[in-house]
Amino acid sequence: MFALLSPTCIPLHSFNFTYSTLIHNHQSNKKSFIEILNNEPGAYDRWLARGPPDVMLPDVPFRNFRVGSQFFILTRRHAKLVVKDTKLWMKFKLPCVRDDVCYPEEHYFATLFNIRDPNGCVPATLTHVDWNGRSDGHPRTYQASEVGPELIFKLRHDTPRYGDDDNGSNGGDLMVRRKQYPFLFARKFSLDCLEPLMSIANDVIFKE
Repeated sequence: MFALLSPTCIPLHSFNFTYSTLIHNHQSNKKSFIEILNNEPGAYDRWLARGPPDVMLPDVPFRNFRVGSQFFILTRRHAKLVVKDTKLWMKFKLPCVRDDVCYPEEHYFATLFNIRDPNGCVPATLTHVDWNGRSDGHPRTYQASEVGPELIFKLRHDTPRYGDDDNGSNGGDLMVRRKQYPFLFARKFSLDCLEPLMSIANDVIFKE
C-alpha cells in the first residue's frame, strides 16, 4: 500500500495498528482508499477550470468527473495505473483559466479511479481533515495549545465520509466498514505541535 501524506500529517494509531488495518485485515479486499465524491457544490466550475467544455472532452466528460481528498492510500496495482496513465493526465495538467477552483490533485485521482476501476476502491480517505475552520481553501490548522489526549481520541472516533460510488453497499455495510477502516492519520498540524505531540506519543498515539 502506498500512502500519500504531508509534513503536516500525524499518525493517530500505532504502526502495528496501521499495518494491521491496511495489510493484515485488508487481504481479502485489496482495495485502495480514495475519496470519490459526485454532485459536490461547484463541481461543474472545477471541471471548466481549464477552459470551455471541449477542453476536457472526450476523455473526461462531466458525468465522469469527480472530486476528493488528495490524501489517498493506493494498492500497488493502482499505483502502477497512475504511473502508466498519460491519457487522462494530459487533460488535468492543462493550464488553468480559473485558479480559484483548479485543484488537479483533488480532481485527477478521484476521476481516474472513477473511470478506470471504481469497484477497486473504498471511496473514502483515511486522513482526517477539519474543514470547519478552513481559510483560503486550506483546512483548519491545529496549534500546540490544542494538542492533548482528548484531541487524538476525538479524531480517532470521527468516521470517514464515504462517497457516492459505494458499489451498492447498504447502510449496514457502511457501518461495518467505518469500524473496520477508521481514520489512520490527521492534518494539519503546525510546526509548534511537534513537542506536545512527542510528549503524548508513547502513552496515547502509539498506545491502543
